[in-house]
Parts: sequence; C-alpha cells; structure tokens
Amino acid sequence: MNGSSAFTSLVEMKDQVFLSEQRNLINQIENLVMTIGVFFIAFVIIVSTLSIILITDLYVNQYKKFMLVLKSLGYSNLEIIKYTFGFTSVFSTMTFLIGSALSYLTIFGLVSIINKKVMSIPYGITW
Repeated sequence: MNGSSAFTSLVEMKDQVFLSEQRNLINQIENLVMTIGVFFIAFVIIVSTLSIILITDLYVNQYKKFMLVLKSLGYSNLEIIKYTFGFTSVFSTMTFLIGSALSYLTIFGLVSIINKKVMSIPYGITW
C-alpha cells in the first residue's frame, strides 16, 4: 500500500480473494454434486427395481397356464422353474455380461479420448 490516502488502501484490500472463501465454495459445490448424484442413483435403482418386478410379473402371468399343466402332470417345482425360466436366466446372464463389458469399454474409450485430446481426468471403476 504505497498511497497515504485511506481510500487507496481500502480499494487495494477490497480486490483480494481469500483462499478460505474459495475452499468453502468448492466444498459447497462438491456437496451439491454428491447430493444430486445420490438422488440420481437412488432414482435409477427404484426405476430398475420396479421395471424388473413388472417384467417378471408379466412373464409369470404369460406362462401361468403352462406351469399349471406341468404341475398337474407331476413335474416338481424345480423342473417347472427350469423349463419356464431356464432360457430366460441364461439369456439375461449373457446380456448382463455383454452389457457390463460394453459399458466398461465405452467408459475406458471415452476417458482415453478425453485424456489424449482435451485434458487428464483421473477415474477408476471399482466393482
């Protein structure tokens, strides 16, 4: 503060930015992003659970008569489950594995492109 005027010293001190204020602002933004992320994840879990329940109910209602016929013919519950849900279980397991592999490769590819073209982004996928 080179000036002898009180006005000059106030103007020079007014333009300072404190690191504690920046840190508090970054912490508030971080908390907001985490809250939005938690709500988004909870929403996706609820919607997927309801979708699975709905699809399962539709599938069971579709094969209810077939299950009753098998039960009346003397098949055990394990055999009925194997005949009605066998293909679906194998197919859904295969699609889950393929979808997981494709999502991992997509994320890895996008982050690699961003790291080479734009900037470095630290990431990790822990399952």
